[in-house]
Amino acid sequence: MKRIISLLLSVVLILSLLTVFSPLANAAASYTMSLPESLLRSAGSQDHDGYACSCYALAYCKTILDSRIHYYYEYNRYGKTEYNVDCIWSNGNYTSKNASDTKSLLKTCYDYVNSNIPIMIHVSSSYGEHWVTVVGYQNVSDSNNMSADNLVVLDPWYGYPTRTNHYSIHSNLQYTVPSNLNPVHLHNYSTYVYYWAAHPHYNCYKCSCGEVKENRNETRPIDSCAQCLAEYKPNASIDKDIYHLEENVTVSWDKINNATHYNVRLYKIGEDGIGKLYNTAYNITDTSYTFSSLVPGYYYLFVQTYNKYYWMSDNSDYFHSQGDKLSFSVIDENHPTATTQYGSSYYEYYNYQMSWLEALKFCERRGGHLAVINSSDENEVVYQLAKPYTTYAWLGGTDEGKEGNWYWINSDSFSYTNWNPGEPNNDGSGENCLELMTSDNHPGQWNDVPYNSTRVMGFICEYENNRAIDLTKYQPIITQDNNGKKYEVYNNPVDWQTAKLICERKGGHLIVIDDAYENTFVEKLISSCDKDEYWLGVSDYMDEGNWVTVLGEKVQFTNWTSGEPSNSSNVEDYAVIKKNSYWNDLKEYSGLYRSVGFICEYEPITVILGDADGNGEVDISDATIIQRYLSSAAVPYPEETLMNADVDGDGVLTILDATFIQRHVAMINIPYPIGEPKT
Repeated sequence: MKRIISLLLSVVLILSLLTVFSPLANAAASYTMSLPESLLRSAGSQDHDGYACSCYALAYCKTILDSRIHYYYEYNRYGKTEYNVDCIWSNGNYTSKNASDTKSLLKTCYDYVNSNIPIMIHVSSSYGEHWVTVVGYQNVSDSNNMSADNLVVLDPWYGYPTRTNHYSIHSNLQYTVPSNLNPVHLHNYSTYVYYWAAHPHYNCYKCSCGEVKENRNETRPIDSCAQCLAEYKPNASIDKDIYHLEENVTVSWDKINNATHYNVRLYKIGEDGIGKLYNTAYNITDTSYTFSSLVPGYYYLFVQTYNKYYWMSDNSDYFHSQGDKLSFSVIDENHPTATTQYGSSYYEYYNYQMSWLEALKFCERRGGHLAVINSSDENEVVYQLAKPYTTYAWLGGTDEGKEGNWYWINSDSFSYTNWNPGEPNNDGSGENCLELMTSDNHPGQWNDVPYNSTRVMGFICEYENNRAIDLTKYQPIITQDNNGKKYEVYNNPVDWQTAKLICERKGGHLIVIDDAYENTFVEKLISSCDKDEYWLGVSDYMDEGNWVTVLGEKVQFTNWTSGEPSNSSNVEDYAVIKKNSYWNDLKEYSGLYRSVGFICEYEPITVILGDADGNGEVDISDATIIQRYLSSAAVPYPEETLMNADVDGDGVLTILDATFIQRHVAMINIPYPIGEPKT
């Protein structure tokens, strides 16, 4: 069992009515009971003759029973019969009591110590559990308001009183075992020690008096002792947060000195939101492990270090340290849990637990976004979609950037709302993401929660067909030509996808910078503009680190700021150019709360002489189009396109231009370069 770190979980008190300790005089701010030497000698350490004993047995038998049991072996191990577990639990006069809370426990410890009653307490933390005996207190100004730091305990791990604290029960010693407990004699180091009382970097042996000595000639040397090893935990990592079905999940970690092997424990979140052990990989000697064939769901794992040269009381290898929790999702993206359609939008519900940012990125990679709600009817549709599967689901709303300023990630107006009464309240701060509630008590109502809330067990993706955009709202503040291209600068605050769509609807695309010359041109273009950054037509949202342009080409030129792209929070997938000419990566919706504009770029248009319909070819249909135009028949082409057929260049379309095109098609020589780029 692990040493005490703090009093956190349920606490059990075992109260003995024996009078081993000397009477307590008057209550004082600090007090430690006077302990008989025989009691200290018998308490010893949590080990004897190489066999580790339970801390409960030592705390109860060796402390409360005042050394009646000098040797202790669990369950008559190896034929030793001095005392076993059955005797321990059946002997002695004690009473068991549960403390209602930590404050009650600490006050009870104080009261019983002052009443000359020794107290065994069971303490626990995330590091493990332990039994100790309370023998005093110190620095108590108010017995009704104590902390674990105030207690002085006799710890059977080391056998002397210490003051408890939240880091180690063995620091800040009140006093140590008197040296006269080890009478002068010829030491006989015959017992191999599995613990590290003397903190050696070698294996140790112990004399029957308790004296410990390093054995530098041990045939099985340890490079570093276990106590040193316990100070380090494995620095583990996985390569991404979301895995597709049939993808392997590999966890890697740094090599830990003196760890003989590692275990990896994998947990899967159940429908109740609680993680349950799903798989354990044992005795790994490498620094990585791969899980395969994982079913869809939300998982987390820990990497643990072990040393086979140290043993626990159950003869298992000694557990040293555990790495940080690593979480990930396995997604079957080709099979959403449920789907529906409303208006021009298509919706998919996925019953997977992931953070708001992870769900956002998942929908983006599929060509959509987290659902945006613009009416009560639409809210009812997505509510009915998610209700059979979850109580909470992510929507595409956030107030990141400015508390209380809510917006949709696709730049739609946040005009319709359906907040639960009293929400949004930003409870505890950091509640910046929107969840849809589907319980009978909150049918379709909204709430604000942190982006990493673990209670949200699903999300809704929305795919918009022919999304309506009022282009009249988006007018350039600067229009400039350069090297045959046209550039338009916009200061409208929109997300990256909306900026991309606006440029495409206007006949261009988000700017793609091809070289240092063009990058310098853009730097000068935006130097006097109001925004600090401008969207570029560059992203890696489909494949992290693989930056591509909106034209579907691999990026050839970059000018990243030092340390960028950083992919902060694993969702910075879209590039901007700053006024200093350097690039940065941002979240897709950063333009809704940061000072971000966008730039549209229009490629040079090659005009073919005689190509009246603008399809890049000159054929008999172009002559027919001119004839229809001259006869006042309706033609579906703008006048600037029709003027490509002004073959003789006189500034007007005539029947002669149609005749020249007919002669060209018939391969009859004419004095004009029909079919060539128009100058």
